Amino acid sequence: MVREAVVVLREERRLSERRACGLMEQHRSTCRYRRRPAVDNEKLRLRLRELAQRWRRFGYRRLLDRLGRE
Repeated sequence: MVREAVVVLREERRLSERRACGLMEQHRSTCRYRRRPAVDNEKLRLRLRELAQRWRRFGYRRLLDRLGRE
């Protein structure tokens, strides 16, 4: 909602991005953020869960390392 307000300020009032974000008390990086499309990695999730069941004490980093070796 605040991002849209920044866009309105920039377009209608012809303010700079820095000024508009400052008025709305929002960081400029938030204004520039673009969502990434969701990636469906169901097979990867299932395999990670299998590994997590087998090695319960491993953290996600060690599990990903082990998955990378496969």
